[in-house]
Amino acid sequence: MTAPTSYDGFLAAAAVAGGKQKRFFYKVLPAAHVAQKYHSSWGCSGSPAAGAWMTGASATPVTTNVDSSTPGAFPLVSPTFASGKIPSLVAIGASQDTGATAMAGHIILIDRLADLGSIATVIGTGVVTFPGGLARYADGEDVMASVEILGGTPSLSTVQISKYTNQDGTANRVGIVSETLTATPLHRFVGSTGGMWLGLAAGDRGIRSIEEITIGAVNAANFSIVLYKVIDSIPCSLVGGWVERDFVIQTPDAIQLPVNTSDRSSCLQWVFVPNAATTSGAVFSGKLLAVTA
Repeated sequence: MTAPTSYDGFLAAAAVAGGKQKRFFYKVLPAAHVAQKYHSSWGCSGSPAAGAWMTGASATPVTTNVDSSTPGAFPLVSPTFASGKIPSLVAIGASQDTGATAMAGHIILIDRLADLGSIATVIGTGVVTFPGGLARYADGEDVMASVEILGGTPSLSTVQISKYTNQDGTANRVGIVSETLTATPLHRFVGSTGGMWLGLAAGDRGIRSIEEITIGAVNAANFSIVLYKVIDSIPCSLVGGWVERDFVIQTPDAIQLPVNTSDRSSCLQWVFVPNAATTSGAVFSGKLLAVTA
C-alpha cells in the first residue's frame, strides 16, 4: 500500500480504528552538556526506558539490528501491526521542561538502525561481523555512523571506519578518523571534525555495511558504533517553550517509516544539541504522531 497523498487522506486514515498512534515521552539527559555537541538520549532514563547495547568486547565486534520492538525505542509503531500497512510520521513536538535557564539548542530525531558492539578493549584494526546487512534503508542512502560513549573515560582514543560499503555498493571505502575522544562525557555521539557522524570518503552519501573499524591509541572507554538515519530536527529555544513540526501542512513532507519483514519499524530516538555548556541535566517531554494506512 502507499501512504496518503493529501491532507484529507491523512484525516481519513486517522479516523479509522487504530489508524492514528500518538505517543508521549520524556527523557532525562545527563548533567554534563558540552556546547554544540551531540547528546544521545538512548541510554538515558525516562519513558521509554533507557535502551541497552550489546555486552562483551571482542576483536570481532558484531552489529545487531534494532527496531520498534527494541527496549529504548519510542513505541510509536506497534511491532505487530498488520502486514501491508505503512506508518507515516505526521508530527513531532517537544519542550525542555527543566535544566539550565534558557538552555537553547535543538533536538534531532533519528532512526537508530544498528549497534556495533560494546567495545571496551584496544582492538587496533578489527574485522566487523555484520549479519545480513541493514533491515531498514538497506541501500545505505543517507545512513551515517557515530561513536556513542557508553562508560569510562576515553584516553587519547580515535575511531575510524576503515572499511565499509557505500550507498552504491562499492566496497573497501575508507572513512575519516573521529575527533579524539579524550574526556568525552557519557551518552555523546561523536563524529569527525567535531560533527555528529563519522566522515565518509569523498562523494559517498551513506553506508550499506561496515566491515572493519580501527581504534587508535589507548581506549579506556566503553563505546558503541551506531548506524542511523536522521529524520528531522526542531529548535528548542528556552525552558518551557513548546515547539511542534507538522509534516503534512508545514513542510509538507510526511515521513514514511519503513517496515521490515517482521512487521517492525523505526527505532526512533532523540539527540540534543545545546548552544552552551551546562552542568544541569535537561528534561525533555513531547509527542510523536503517526498515521497508518
